[in-house]
Amino acid sequence: MGTYAYGVYGTLVCVAIHHLQMGQNTKNWTVLLAGFFFLSVGLTFLSCELTDIGKDSFVRKSIWSVLLNSPVFWFSMILVVFTMWFPIYMAKQVR
Repeated sequence: MGTYAYGVYGTLVCVAIHHLQMGQNTKNWTVLLAGFFFLSVGLTFLSCELTDIGKDSFVRKSIWSVLLNSPVFWFSMILVVFTMWFPIYMAKQVR
């Protein structure tokens, strides 16, 4: 899989960090805003699914069956997202 796996990994990490930061910086949550937030998270997984089912792709059926089923993938995702997001969270708490 090579660079394709790193691309999926990098994209999902960036999307996760973005959603954590937006959730952290939003002070006045409304039902509509929460709906858009969860829709955006859901569309991330939908785009993974749509990429995975492409008939002309050389890496077809690799995101769900290979990457997202790997515990190492999820552990590294959580570790990287936490180490990138937590310092920003702490900097905002100290101010």
